[in-house]
This record gives sequence, C-alpha cells and structure tokens, in this order.
Amino acid sequence: MGPVICGNQTFNTIVASLSYNLKNNKHYVLRHMILKNFPDAEANPKKLAWKLYAMNLTAMVGSYGVAGTMELMKEKFIYQSTDPHSSLVGFYQSMRCWRHQCSEERVCATELYKKLGNVLNATAHEIAMEEAEKAGAPLE
Repeated sequence: MGPVICGNQTFNTIVASLSYNLKNNKHYVLRHMILKNFPDAEANPKKLAWKLYAMNLTAMVGSYGVAGTMELMKEKFIYQSTDPHSSLVGFYQSMRCWRHQCSEERVCATELYKKLGNVLNATAHEIAMEEAEKAGAPLE
C-alpha cells in the first residue's frame, strides 16, 4: 500500500515536540540533534509543519500522481499550535508514522527526510536510556 496523508495532529505535535525538546535539558542527545537539524523549529513552527505536510504530499504524488497538489494542500492541512507529546514514545510514534508515509524514493533522498531520521534515531536512543535507567542498568 502506498502513502497516505498523516492527520493534522501528527504534523502539529511533531513540530510542538521538536520545540519542547529544544528546551528540555533532560534529553541531551535528542536536544543536540534537534539543534543541529532543526535550529529554527521554535522560531517558525508553522513553516516547519507545512514542510512536513508538503513532503508527505510529495510522496503521494510520487506514488499516485495526485493532480492539483497545491489545492489539496490548502484544503487538507491546518496548522494549529498544540501541546507536545507527553512522552518520548508518542513523539517517536508520530515521527515514525510521518517517515513511513513519506517512504517514496525521491522523498527519502531529501534533506528534511534525513534530518527527521536523525532526530528519530536520537529519540530512540533517549527512550532506550530511560528504559535502561528504569531497569537499573549502568549507564556508562
């Protein structure tokens, strides 16, 4: 099955979570990766959310040849400031959903796709570290 458009909430919470984790000093690796890949996430969340949506739509066009792409974008996506995910797992799941729906050859080669992949990997690292800490594993 080819890509579908993620829900508005997916785009909006990814952007809100990127911004939130820029300010969160608890997750150093994730914060560093967001600063490196999305330094303006906090300054212009609406623009970033639209870029995520456009990338998702590009994947659909690449798979299905959807006509009237620009019109579809204006009708379907609504940016709305929202709360970030309350957990790293929720943030991770939203990013995985977006990346899966954008898994079309020319989209996968873009900088945005790669940058979100870097943040996705850093988020997985932070989740693993939290779980290891809960289990009492040494974190050296």
